Amino acid sequence: MITTSIPNNTRQGHSPNVKFPRVLGIEAVGLVESAPGNQFRKGDKVAAAMGGLGRDFDGSYAEYTCVPVVQVQAIKTELPWETLGALPEVLQTAWGSLFKSLRLEKRERLLIRGGTTSVGLAAAAIAKNQEASVASTTRNPERAVLLRASGADQVFIDTGSIAEQVKELCPGGFDKVLELVGTTTLKDSLHCAKQGGHRLHDRNSRKQMVI
Repeated sequence: MITTSIPNNTRQGHSPNVKFPRVLGIEAVGLVESAPGNQFRKGDKVAAAMGGLGRDFDGSYAEYTCVPVVQVQAIKTELPWETLGALPEVLQTAWGSLFKSLRLEKRERLLIRGGTTSVGLAAAAIAKNQEASVASTTRNPERAVLLRASGADQVFIDTGSIAEQVKELCPGGFDKVLELVGTTTLKDSLHCAKQGGHRLHDRNSRKQMVI
């Protein structure tokens, strides 16, 4: 069972489509108890996230949950449960942002605005594994070591405006920008992206922009 801000929003009445009573929880890791279609064996370690979990049908805030088999992924890992439990939505969001929204390709230059967020750290590791050149931002210089260990080739100390730093170190701008901070830095992030139809994904507003 995993906690995120989305169930809290539902509790506060911000999810009008959710019908109560409902067990909340939009992501889960655990062991299979039963798979009627024999897609999994009892005891298999699996993960599931989103797709109506905790919204259209009962979610993970319980000892057991029943999830559509198409949303379940078998995993092989020795990570402890408390670590594994933090991964499903974060990795799904990071992967989707990079490859579905930004359509990141090998050897492209990626800027992650808000690099020390959980999604930012995951995105850096995934992008680096795909041979992208990764730059990440942080407001705290002491977090630079963490960012580099997570896959960032370059770190920008974010004062709220980094466009001038980017212009000096990357004159052509970045091929793709993943904006994770929000509207306060969005305009500045636009100035960090290369011109010519490249995408900027603002996760907070769930919008894509072509510049």
